[in-house]
Amino acid sequence: MTDTKLLGAFLGRHDVEAFEALVRRHGPLVLRVCRDVLDDPDDAEDAFQATFLVLVRRAETIRDPDSLGRWLHGVANRVALRARADARRRQIRERRGVEMAAMAPDHDDDEAALRELRPVLHTELDRLPKKLRDPLVLCYLEELSYEQAARRLRLPLGTLKARLSRGRDLLRSRLTRRGVAVSTLLLLALLGERAGAVPPALIASTVDAGILLGRRSRAMPPTIPSRIAGLVDRESGAGALRRCASLVVLAAMLGVGGLFLCVAVSAATPVIADSLVPSKSTPPSGCHAD
Repeated sequence: MTDTKLLGAFLGRHDVEAFEALVRRHGPLVLRVCRDVLDDPDDAEDAFQATFLVLVRRAETIRDPDSLGRWLHGVANRVALRARADARRRQIRERRGVEMAAMAPDHDDDEAALRELRPVLHTELDRLPKKLRDPLVLCYLEELSYEQAARRLRLPLGTLKARLSRGRDLLRSRLTRRGVAVSTLLLLALLGERAGAVPPALIASTVDAGILLGRRSRAMPPTIPSRIAGLVDRESGAGALRRCASLVVLAAMLGVGGLFLCVAVSAATPVIADSLVPSKSTPPSGCHAD
C-alpha cells in the first residue's frame, strides 16, 4: 500500500495498522538520521519518537504524501539537531567545576570527525533542490534500487542516475563551502551506511504514542515524556512559522505585483479615457448634430 493510502487511513479513522506500517517502512531512515546526529542512543530514540509524533501533528499539511520519506528526513534532522543542542547544554551544566583536561575522549580523532560530519551532511542534503535531494534520499537513505527509485519518482532510469550524480556533486560543493573537504569515496561511504533495524519495542511505543496523540485532537498526552513533547512542540511550531513566512512572502509578491498593475492601469486610464470620451464640440461618429 502506498504512503498516500496509509496516511489517509490513519488520518481518516486513526487506523493503528496503517500508522504502524508507516513507522516500520520509514523507521530505519529516521533512526539512522537520529543516530548520525546524536551520540547518545537514548537521545536518538527520543528524537525518533518525536519525529513520528510531528508526523501525526502535521500530516494534513504534507503536500505530496508519496514523498513522505523525504519529508521525514528533513523533520528527523531538525528534531535531532535540537536534541543535540539540548544534550550539549545538559553536558555543560553537568561538567561545571570539572577540569575538561582530565576527561579522556571516548573516540579517536577520525571517529570524532565523522561524528561531527554526519549532522552537517544531513543538513546540507535537506537543503538541496528537491529534484536532486529526492533521488539521494531514496537510493541512499531509503535504500531503494535505481529501478525502484526511478519508478517512485516517475523518471527514466538515465535521468535518475544523472540527478544522483549532480546531487552528489552539489552536496560535495556545499560541504566544501562549509569548510568540510570530502572526497567522493568518503561521501559515498557516508551516504551508503546501512540504516539498521529499528528495535521492536521502539516501534511499539512510537505507534502507541502516535495513536494516542491522534485521538486527542493532536493535544500532547501527559504520558509523553516532557523531553519528547518539547521536541515535538518546537518542530510543530517551527513548521507553522515556516508556512506563515511562505504566505507572507507570497502575499508580498502579490502585493508588489498588484501595486505595479494598479500604477500601470492608473497611468493608462487618462489616455484611454481621452481617446474614448467624445468631445462636446464633435459629435460621435455615425451621428449627426441637430
